[in-house]
Amino acid sequence: MARRKKRVVDLVRDGTFLARKDAPLLGTADELPWPRLEEYRRTYRLQTDPDLRHQVALELERQLREPDAQVRLLGRLRDELDRLGPRDSFRRLERFFPRFFRHFEGPAAGQRYTLAPNHREFLREFWRRDRHGRRIYQVGLLMEPKGNGKTPLSAGLGTYALVDEEDAPNVYVISGQKKQADFCHGFAKANVEEGALAAWLSVAGMSIEYPETRGVFEILSADGDLSAGSNPSAAVFDELFLFRHRHQREAWASQTQALHKRSGRAWALGISTAGYDKQTVLGETYDAALAHPRLEVLDDGFHLRLRDEEAGLLFWCHEVPLDADIENPAVIRRANPAPWVQPRDLVRALNRPGADENDWRRLHANQWTAAKSAWLSSGIWARLEAELEIPEGAEILVGIDCARSFDTTAICWLWISPEGRKVLRTHVWSVRANVPHDTLVRDRELVNEELVEPFVAWLDAKYRVRAIGFDPRYFSAEARHLAADGHVVVEVEPASSTMGDFVAQFEKDALAGALAHDGDRVLAGHVNAIEAIRRPDGSKKIGKRSEAYPVDAGMAAVIANGLATLDLPERDTHVEVWTELWT
Repeated sequence: MARRKKRVVDLVRDGTFLARKDAPLLGTADELPWPRLEEYRRTYRLQTDPDLRHQVALELERQLREPDAQVRLLGRLRDELDRLGPRDSFRRLERFFPRFFRHFEGPAAGQRYTLAPNHREFLREFWRRDRHGRRIYQVGLLMEPKGNGKTPLSAGLGTYALVDEEDAPNVYVISGQKKQADFCHGFAKANVEEGALAAWLSVAGMSIEYPETRGVFEILSADGDLSAGSNPSAAVFDELFLFRHRHQREAWASQTQALHKRSGRAWALGISTAGYDKQTVLGETYDAALAHPRLEVLDDGFHLRLRDEEAGLLFWCHEVPLDADIENPAVIRRANPAPWVQPRDLVRALNRPGADENDWRRLHANQWTAAKSAWLSSGIWARLEAELEIPEGAEILVGIDCARSFDTTAICWLWISPEGRKVLRTHVWSVRANVPHDTLVRDRELVNEELVEPFVAWLDAKYRVRAIGFDPRYFSAEARHLAADGHVVVEVEPASSTMGDFVAQFEKDALAGALAHDGDRVLAGHVNAIEAIRRPDGSKKIGKRSEAYPVDAGMAAVIANGLATLDLPERDTHVEVWTELWT
């Protein structure tokens, strides 16, 4: 790669400008961002006589022989920063971006880089200090869909951390893959070399240096072994969902666990879209945040926020809830707050032939997807929507899957139409507001005897409950109550061969179009969260993708559908709960 030709600012900064060979560099048509040096450029261009132009260049050369000439001609970066706002203030950070950064590609090419409203809101919180001037948060996690400006933000924050600290700062941006690292470096490098920062910073390979403070900003890739230092001033992790291997985890740990060495000032920030593997740094942190009692569910679940000041952690996530209509541009806008994102274009991309819906959901809805192990694709499920109603008095089969806390309790009832379509309806109770549900239980405890048993009685009054299948883990006592009332109650162990047969039947019916639902997004969210693992014998074992996403309504539907394959006894013939011994 050819070396970049030196510009007048490089020669002035280094004190090596010579009129006899460098004078033509003053003839550039572009205005220089350093007022005193700009005067020389403007004066030089106004002269038409070559001798007079040479005199201007000689005067600049003489100036550089004087003490502190570079400061007089280029100014001090510290003074420039102080004009933006007080040190450690968000105002200073916010104004740094348009002062020193601009865009080079896309519709915004040539425009100053102004923080998007979503990034401004996040950074305003992340940058808070206590009354002693110490950072409230040492670690941050910002999750948002692709295209909302994560990588340019990483480059800008890394550069700001380099110039704002004075104690030989060590700053790192560590990207999940080399391509991202190259893009991040290219954006930072172009803004340093082609903007006002060129007077004080220099680029060397994948590093940016600030000689005045002996600071170094390195942009690294997580694809290889990382040799990041153990005394960071700041560390930004771009696309944290890729950090799964040992050396990648160690990179995260080495930075976050060394922040105390610059106590009250050092910070680490992960910026990422959702992933498809929860066994990663991002997945584990995300699940822990969702399980935290102080998690805030805002904007109907489109914005999740955890401000854990005791632990020094800020979690901030924009995502589309699983039960939302992803083909509605207004829905997509709520999870993609950056003003340059065009939701209609994203919806068009989803509807193109051959589009991978799971991949699209991860990238543009910021939803965790098991792309390689999803049981039923969302497209298959969507095609089963039909305008079929269950008539009052109809005979129904009921499936139940329960929990006690954190997860959900679900009941599904199924009616077989005269044409043979199996019509599904569900109801879900949840203690968490940010997962698909019909009824929110606010005391964080699912008392199934009080929730499900009355609901079954209501179903039996409106229809005729033929049989009830259930997962016995959290419903044994309730099942005995229902059996005592005369219901045919069937126990279905999750790991049993019977459940395996039920799973195969449900998948077969779904692919054949024999199932029908009314477009219920709660049920869709639970079905979409089910992943499948193929056993050596070819059968499939299904389960939840992670603790963050419940699947109980889907499991209840599988049980209800499976009951239709059994030779069931008549009601009121016994009071025992049927176990799998009857198979």
